[in-house]
Amino acid sequence: MTRVVVGLAVALLLAVVGDIIARIFNLLLGYPWHPSIHQNIQLIGIGTGAGIAAYLAWPNFTFKTYWIAGTLLLIMGGAIIGAYLGDIYGPGPAPTYWWSRFATDKTIYPAAAIGGITMAAALGLFRELRSSR
Repeated sequence: MTRVVVGLAVALLLAVVGDIIARIFNLLLGYPWHPSIHQNIQLIGIGTGAGIAAYLAWPNFTFKTYWIAGTLLLIMGGAIIGAYLGDIYGPGPAPTYWWSRFATDKTIYPAAAIGGITMAAALGLFRELRSSR
């Protein structure tokens, strides 16, 4: 239970850090493409940050390198899917907000963190059940 709570808290923090890094990356690019592409870059940055933090809640460094990379990619995939679900089903920023066109919906961060920690917990429980046989 402690791993889940701490992983969720750190995943929320790193989701915000991933958002900031993605925004800086978009600024460095100069927004040359369609705005939806830059929004996808931002969502993937949020999911990546949350996924890395969620992986750190259930690390297992006794695996071979390719298994570690595979589980990290699965967990980051779960966090990215969570970020997209938060974007789709979230209420979105208020349209009367001055920067509403560029604002990130506040539900994306917890959705990415929950998606990543859910995938990490599922893989961790699967690993524990498999090793107990």
